[in-house]
Amino acid sequence: MRVAIRVDASSEIGIGHVMRCLTLADALHRNGATVRFISRVMPAHMVQMMQERKHEFRLLPKRQNDDGIREFAHSHWLDVNQHVDASDTMEALGDHVWDWVVIDHYAIGAAWEKVARIKNSRVLVIDDLADRMHDCDVILDQNYYVNAQSRYDLLVPDNCFKALGPSYALLREEFYETAKTEAERDGLIRKILVGFGGSDPTNETAKVLQALEAPDFYKFQIDVIIGSVNQHKNSLFDRYAENSRINFHENATNVASLMSQADLSIGAGGAMNWERCFLGLPAIVIVVAENQAETSEALHQAGIVLNLGRHHEVSENMIARAVRNLDSDQVAMHCFSERSKNLMLPDGLAITNLKVLSTILDRS
Repeated sequence: MRVAIRVDASSEIGIGHVMRCLTLADALHRNGATVRFISRVMPAHMVQMMQERKHEFRLLPKRQNDDGIREFAHSHWLDVNQHVDASDTMEALGDHVWDWVVIDHYAIGAAWEKVARIKNSRVLVIDDLADRMHDCDVILDQNYYVNAQSRYDLLVPDNCFKALGPSYALLREEFYETAKTEAERDGLIRKILVGFGGSDPTNETAKVLQALEAPDFYKFQIDVIIGSVNQHKNSLFDRYAENSRINFHENATNVASLMSQADLSIGAGGAMNWERCFLGLPAIVIVVAENQAETSEALHQAGIVLNLGRHHEVSENMIARAVRNLDSDQVAMHCFSERSKNLMLPDGLAITNLKVLSTILDRS
């Protein structure tokens, strides 16, 4: 089986899209599939990661978007219109027949997907927004919404398979292995994990670390996950170079282990939500992108995370107050942990990747 994946990554787009596609690609590769990534913009270290995992990669040519068309809220992510991008992608796939084309891109919709369906067999779309029409065989949205089961009713074909909700989250194999041996959490805070994705353009990491400089937090050890494309990383490294409480992990490959060792996480409301929930790690969430707002608030209302709101509304004092409140409430910490795990594991351990993978294979 041959599977093509159209995805981009940059400081604006972030790396979350490509990371979840890599998770899917790895699972497919283990089952004998050949996977090719197609991108117009992709950091070099991400390309290296793909190739180290035995996936193919093709870079689309740079072009100027001269028609001024902005079909979607994120159309500027593509740099060209959908028709040009679809044509370039099909050319990059012209050496083989592809069983599936996977698309994880907010600037791509039904017009692009129609081209892929003409040229190839099946289309799987990974989305979070439900803000545009799709022409696909499978729609995958791993987010938690009150109206999750109806969000795409008018946006996809009637015969489209809807893989919706956190039980379809794309989690790396390390999370399943870690969950098998993870000890039950006791609700006490000794170690805090801070992580705001690969780029963290608004430097929420600095805000959180400053909040944790208060003397009553000296008892905490702090692990910080930081990406190589984070433009603030060097100033953070310099500022905390002599602080033995704080350990930075650049381009961490052991995120599951770091989460398992932590007692509380402070981070963004994107894909890391599902990683934290899977391991029952209580979380203080700060929304760093608009597409995180609705699902973060839904998780907050369900008592699964503590959502402080949009990043520009969150102060150091708010973060410090939230940490103090949780540090003094062992019962609340335990409840966050249990509700998180129950959200992700309604049917037992290690179901998520298998659900997505079996859906693709069964419909080939």
